[in-house]
Amino acid sequence: MPDKTFVIDNGAYMIKAGYASDLPPEESVSACTSIPNTLVKTRDNKIVIGSQLSTVTDWNEAMFRRPLEKGYVSNWEAEREIWDQSFFDEKASARNKNTRIADPENTTLVLTEAPNALPILQRHSDEMVMEEWGFGGYVRCIGKMIWLFDAV
Repeated sequence: MPDKTFVIDNGAYMIKAGYASDLPPEESVSACTSIPNTLVKTRDNKIVIGSQLSTVTDWNEAMFRRPLEKGYVSNWEAEREIWDQSFFDEKASARNKNTRIADPENTTLVLTEAPNALPILQRHSDEMVMEEWGFGGYVRCIGKMIWLFDAV
């Protein structure tokens, strides 16, 4: 089994992510990061992804594109760009070293999803996680389940 566990709550508006730790919940939550789950095309045709939104100065005519519809990932091409920029790219994740996944093969991913996801959407998630990034372990669960474990 991989040594590290990385948790991604892939929300429709914000992605909450971070490494699981043995620290008390108050301290481990502070190591987590929230990243806007969106792509933005600005007036000057510049594409801005997720955590780079703070660099946008002119919001006039900005077009937002979200990879989720009704809580389910419907566009994995867009989601892949956001994840690559946020978790795997060395330059982009240099802003937040807590979310850099340097070695996916030695990392277990816990990915949350909305309840009652269609099997085809679940299969697409499984294929992207295992074939695109090659995590050493993978668990897909309903987002509320993680919070239940915290309460116990």
